[in-house]
Amino acid sequence: MLRTNGRPLKAKVEVFIGPARTTHTCNVDSMNGKESPVRGTIQFKKDVDPMLRITTTGPSTFPVEVGLTVPSPVRSEELAAITTETFDTAPVKMLSQGGTAPNDNVGAVRSFEVPPDVDAIQLVTWSRDVGKKSLKARIEVLKGPNSQRQTIYLQCGGSTQPWHGVIETPGAGWIIRVRNLKYIEDGHFEIAMAPYDLSKGASTPQLAPATQMW
Repeated sequence: MLRTNGRPLKAKVEVFIGPARTTHTCNVDSMNGKESPVRGTIQFKKDVDPMLRITTTGPSTFPVEVGLTVPSPVRSEELAAITTETFDTAPVKMLSQGGTAPNDNVGAVRSFEVPPDVDAIQLVTWSRDVGKKSLKARIEVLKGPNSQRQTIYLQCGGSTQPWHGVIETPGAGWIIRVRNLKYIEDGHFEIAMAPYDLSKGASTPQLAPATQMW
C-alpha cells in the first residue's frame, strides 16, 4: 500500500529477478495520496528469488508511506485464489487490444463509470485467456469529465503476473480509464472490475461500463 498525508504521491514499484531483469514496474502519480492511496498485490512465478524496490520520484518534501507484507505460502495461495475469483466473476470484464501506430497512444481505451454508492473498486489486468503475453497499460482515475486525480503505469508479465489493485472512489463522478500501450501483435489483455467494500473486503452494487472508444 502506498499513501501520503494528503500531499501528492509519486512512487515507483519494481520487481527484479536477478541483478538487472525487471519483471514488473508500477509507476504511481496521485494528486492526493490520502484521498487516493494505492493498494495492490503483485504475483510472480514460483521458484524464483525476486527483489522488490520502491522509490519515490517526487521531491523530498513529499515523502511516501509504504506498507508491505510478504505472505506465507498458505496465504499466498489464498491471495492468488482471490485474484482469480475476482477476475472470473467480475461484473465488468472487457478485452483491450494494442494498436498499430508507433506512439504512446496506440492501443484501445476502456472507460468505466463508478456508481456514487461504490467507495472503492478492485481492478485486475490479466492476459491469461487472450494470448498470455506481457502487458503494458496506463490506468487513469478521473473525477468529473477530465480531472485526472491519479495515474498508474503498469508493465508486467501478464499471464504469470496479473496486477490486482484497489482504488478508492469516494462520492460521485469517478471514472476509471485504462489505455493499452502495446502493439496489436502482442498487446491483448483483459480488464476486470468489481466493487470493493473497504470495511469488509466484499463486493457491493454492480458496475456499469461507460463510453468505450478505440
